[in-house]
Amino acid sequence: MAEKREYFVNRLRNYYYHPDQKIGADDFDCRYKNKCKVTVYRGAEAYVGEEYGEPFKVLVASLDLGNAKANLEERFRQIKDLKEGNLNLHMKGTLETLKVIFSDEVKTKEATELFKNFAMTNTAKCCRGTNMSQAPWGFFNRCKEYTKGEIEILQPDIIITQGRCTAEIFALLYPKLKSKNEWYEWKGEITLNGHKSLVVCSVHPSARGKWRKKWQSFFNKRLPSIINERRRCLR
Repeated sequence: MAEKREYFVNRLRNYYYHPDQKIGADDFDCRYKNKCKVTVYRGAEAYVGEEYGEPFKVLVASLDLGNAKANLEERFRQIKDLKEGNLNLHMKGTLETLKVIFSDEVKTKEATELFKNFAMTNTAKCCRGTNMSQAPWGFFNRCKEYTKGEIEILQPDIIITQGRCTAEIFALLYPKLKSKNEWYEWKGEITLNGHKSLVVCSVHPSARGKWRKKWQSFFNKRLPSIINERRRCLR
């Protein structure tokens, strides 16, 4: 499994630090940095679990990172050893999502071991300050080309988007995804270099108030139905 992860990590690293991109955490010089006016928080590289691709490739696309920059290995260390009792709302909700997607695997391993089986990226590579508020829409809109590059490298079979900005970025990148339904109910297939991926949009798992109920409905009802329908195609 380490070799498989290394394949994706090497390709992502080359992408982040390529002279045309320069969005890596350790050598950040994004072409949009003056427009976004970011001075501290930058360079949110992806997390790739050591068993990404087993039994199929799942990518979670979330909002901005919300804290200090992290390269691929730092991000890996941050997530791989998380314990179920110490998770924030975001990672707790992400784990609940993985439990549904990898329902067969839950029977044979500890829940947080599921973090080994997925990848996660942020659709804004920066956030704007220490108050932890969500990045403005412009951050997401400018970063969408970077998101597209990441998912084309990771070639996921399933993509779960978290939060409205992420859903709308995917609708801009792949217009057929957008439907008459509410944004948190969009679902559809996209094609990445000939590889088909199922995209499922959801409320961000750290949502509160009325949105909390929509999140709970997503992972209790909607997601299991989608995954059960899709499972035969994924094996």
